[in-house]
Amino acid sequence: MPRRFGGGPAVSAVFLGDTKLRCMIAPGLSGNLSVDVGYNNDTLTATGLAVTLEPAALVDAVYPLVAGAAGGTTLTVQGRNFRGNVDAACVFGDVETVATLVSNNTITCGVPYTRRPGVVSFSVLISDVEIRQPDVTFRYVPQPEISGVSPEFGPESGNTLVTVFGAHLTGFYADCLFASAPPVPG
Repeated sequence: MPRRFGGGPAVSAVFLGDTKLRCMIAPGLSGNLSVDVGYNNDTLTATGLAVTLEPAALVDAVYPLVAGAAGGTTLTVQGRNFRGNVDAACVFGDVETVATLVSNNTITCGVPYTRRPGVVSFSVLISDVEIRQPDVTFRYVPQPEISGVSPEFGPESGNTLVTVFGAHLTGFYADCLFASAPPVPG
């Protein structure tokens, strides 16, 4: 069954059952394309439907590229031509998570939990189309285990350098958060 897009050449369709066809739009077409359908090179019938071709979405940067195996870190994807009203997802290895489209150039998603720290592939799906930045991988590191800090006391004026001790304190990114806490019994 030939199918034509926007006045371009007719292309063969693949039947996916009684209610569905799949056709490939040939390179070189752009913009808003009408869809016409017919059988055996007979006259094609205008459907009144259209497909709009737009610039492809591209990924420019992903950060952070390292997070703890427990997951929960917010990952940011910077790129171009992300569109609103589309389904977006981040894929860590073979685990897909829902992404939030922040703007036409920013997507965020939560890093999922993994049982095995290590390196996994990373990609973005926009309306089921995979967008991959070459050579981008994501690294899971073991969750840190904190055993102590030194010094345990310092002046209220701040500017105290604190050393943290524990296990699994390797990785590319680390943050320390100092917040109000009840006094440590002495």
